[in-house]
Amino acid sequence: MAETDVKPSVGEKVLLMVGLAVAAAVAQRVVKVGWVVATGSNPPDDPGDPGVQIGEALTVAALTAVTAAVLRTLVSRRVTARSQRRAVSAA
Repeated sequence: MAETDVKPSVGEKVLLMVGLAVAAAVAQRVVKVGWVVATGSNPPDDPGDPGVQIGEALTVAALTAVTAAVLRTLVSRRVTARSQRRAVSAA
């Protein structure tokens, strides 16, 4: 069972924020490269543009969201594990 009362330090909060920003950038890059490999063309710059086909817009949006969520979860778990290790070593 996970410890729920462990509070992250300021450094861990900063690490989380930086990690989340990097995860978002990596997610966009992964989707762009994957899209080019799969389709041979660049993904739309603005999926909200009415000139982009709805299927293409939804696919890019879904791939970006899923990739970002996975990376965000991994970063969050890593920082939480670090907080818990710190709390255990301090006890």
